[in-house]
Amino acid sequence: MKRYLFSFIWLIISSNLLLAQQMPQFSQYLFNPIYINPAYAGYKGDTFIQTYNRFQWLGLKGRPVNYGLAADGAIERFNLGWGVHAGNETIGFQRNSTFQTKLAYHLRINRLSYVSFGTSIGFWNQKIDEDKVDPIQKDDPLLNTNFNSIFYPDLGFGIFYYHKYFHIGGAMYNILGEDFLRNPSFPYIELKQSLNFSGGFRKEFLEGRAIEGSFLLLADNKSPTRIDLNMNVFLNDRIGVGLGSRNQINYFGIYSKLNSFNLLQFIISTEIRISDSLEFGYSFDYDFKTSFQQFNSHELSIGYRIKNKNFSVLSPRYF
Repeated sequence: MKRYLFSFIWLIISSNLLLAQQMPQFSQYLFNPIYINPAYAGYKGDTFIQTYNRFQWLGLKGRPVNYGLAADGAIERFNLGWGVHAGNETIGFQRNSTFQTKLAYHLRINRLSYVSFGTSIGFWNQKIDEDKVDPIQKDDPLLNTNFNSIFYPDLGFGIFYYHKYFHIGGAMYNILGEDFLRNPSFPYIELKQSLNFSGGFRKEFLEGRAIEGSFLLLADNKSPTRIDLNMNVFLNDRIGVGLGSRNQINYFGIYSKLNSFNLLQFIISTEIRISDSLEFGYSFDYDFKTSFQQFNSHELSIGYRIKNKNFSVLSPRYF
């Protein structure tokens, strides 16, 4: 009976997570914003390849697990940046996959400042692993829709302003909107338009030491707004250690069961640049929600940089 009850409860939880986590939760966006903004493509100048693995609420059955691979580079002759991103997220018996291609144009404002405009085109797919579904009510209409896989187009746009020591940007995904993307054969799934705003700065102090701070705000029209705040200290641009928090903001009191401000997670992160080409990242998330305190989250990333000998910049690209 407990097994059936858990399956039913998880069905409800995962349905909500699908809506709330259309953009998979990701703590290391500070190390590579290509995942949240297509206008970032080509920023580094070099070709950069990165893979990430996130294990959320480790130890909880049916927990979200994310895998992703991204690559981007620059076409200096045309002031363009290119990028690709593939991701897979498993939540219980749901599997959400995405593939995006990205293109950005970088416009130089002055010696140290640029603004870029980017677009992403791809698709989003959800698949149900029916072998893992074990409901209490066998004739539940949610499970009797002859549905096991569905595809949606995904269109996004972003803008990114960057200087040697700071950056700010914003992006919108699912531009086509839920009315266009709603599937009448499976009305329980809706892809909502989502917005994100991000920014960061770098301040050098003493010799070989620097502080980098960043924020990420995620919002749509049906879920509480999420904001991540991070602060990292770097030593000789080789080792970085940081602290952060993930928070939920309930604007206008729309969600009666939520406070106006909720601390969700505390984040510890580190980045190690093993060489000029290879870097490693790790983050640990401690959950403050009572129901998940015993289940922590871990995230790993590995990045590899291929030097572009034909690309030259007037200032270092730190972000």
